[in-house]
Amino acid sequence: MAAGLWLCGCASQGPLMPPSLQLPKPVERLAAERVGDVVELTWITPTTTTDGAKIKGAMTARVCLEDQPRSTASVGAASGKSGKRTKKTPAAVPSETCKAVLQVPVTPGASKASAPLPAALATGPARAIAFSIELVSAKGKSAGPSTAVLLAGGAAPPATGPLKVSPRRASVAIEWQPDPTQGAAVELKRTLIATEAGPVGDAPKVKQPKSVAPFSSAAKGPAKEVVLRVDSSAEDAGGTIDTTARDGDTYTYVAQRISTVTFGGQTLELRSLASPVTTFAYRDVFPPKAPTGLVLIPGGGFGEQPVIDLSWDASFEPDVIGYNVYRSNGAGFSKLNSEPIAVPAFHDTHVELGQRYTYHVTAIDKRQNESAPGATATETLRN
Repeated sequence: MAAGLWLCGCASQGPLMPPSLQLPKPVERLAAERVGDVVELTWITPTTTTDGAKIKGAMTARVCLEDQPRSTASVGAASGKSGKRTKKTPAAVPSETCKAVLQVPVTPGASKASAPLPAALATGPARAIAFSIELVSAKGKSAGPSTAVLLAGGAAPPATGPLKVSPRRASVAIEWQPDPTQGAAVELKRTLIATEAGPVGDAPKVKQPKSVAPFSSAAKGPAKEVVLRVDSSAEDAGGTIDTTARDGDTYTYVAQRISTVTFGGQTLELRSLASPVTTFAYRDVFPPKAPTGLVLIPGGGFGEQPVIDLSWDASFEPDVIGYNVYRSNGAGFSKLNSEPIAVPAFHDTHVELGQRYTYHVTAIDKRQNESAPGATATETLRN
C-alpha cells in the first residue's frame, strides 16, 4: 500500500494554471509622421500574447488618438523625419483608454496604417496630440493601448504647389508659390535618376511621395539623394538656386514646407503635403562669361620675323575648355585657331609690318557654348 501511495505521489501535475487570456502583447517600435492632414503610422505587431502563448486567429489594430495628452512627458516624441522616438525622449507610458479613429486588420510582423486627422485637430494653432495602437484579439480581448507617440496638431503649412525648374549658367533655378505667412522652411529633395551615360542603378519610379526623406547617399559614385533647405528666417521669395546640380544629369525635385513647434521641451515638425514630382534634365546651354584683360605685345622687326603676342585673364568657370582668338585688319574678324586654345595666350606670327590689327577673344565650354567677344585691342606693327 505504501508503494502504491508513493507511485500516486509521483504522478502529481503540480498546481493548476489559469487558462491564457489570449491578450496580444503591445505593439513594438511604434512610429508616426504627420504629412498634411494625414498621419502615417508604422509598428511591429507581436506574435505572442502577454503570457507567452502564440497568437491564434485574426487581430484588429485600433488607432487611438488622444487630444491634449495628460503630459507631454508621458509620451514618446515622433521625430520630424523618421517618426522614431529619440534616445533623449522621456520614458513613455500606455494610454488609459483608446479613442479609436481607425480600425485595420493586422497579422504579426511589420504593420502600417494611414489615419486622417479630424478636422478640428487639423486647423487652428499648433498643439500636442498623441497616437497609440490597441490590438484586439479575435475574441475581442485587449491588453489596452500601447505606448503613445507625440505629434503636432493644428494647421499644417500650405503646400508649395507645382515646382518650376529651369537651367541657368552652372546652376538650376527652382520656383514655387510663395507663402505670405513666411512661417515655414522649404525642404527640397533632389534625386539623381540618370547621367549622360544612362540611368543610375535602381532609379526610383516617378510618383507622388508622402514626405521628403532624410539625406542619403550611394556608397560609391555621386549621391542619389540630396536635401536642400531654404531657412524660414528669411522672406519666402518663392524660389532658390541649386548650385550643386551637374550638367548632363537628370533629377527629380520634390518640395515640402516645414514648420516647427515645441511641446514640453520637445521640438516637432509640421509638414505640408509634398509637391508633385518634377523631372528635369539639366543641360547647360548658356555661354560662359567673355574673357577680360586682353593685352597685345608687338615684336619682331629689324630683321626679325614680325609677331604679336596676346595674353588675357584666365576663366575660372569649371566647364571652360579653351578660347578662340579672332583678328581683323579692317575687313571683318576671322578666327585664327582651328581648335580651342587651352591656355590664355596666343602667338600670332602671320602679321606684316605697317599693318593695323584688332583682336578679341571668346571662351568655349565643354558643350561648345561660346561666350560673347571680350573687349577688343588694337596694335600696329612698325618697322
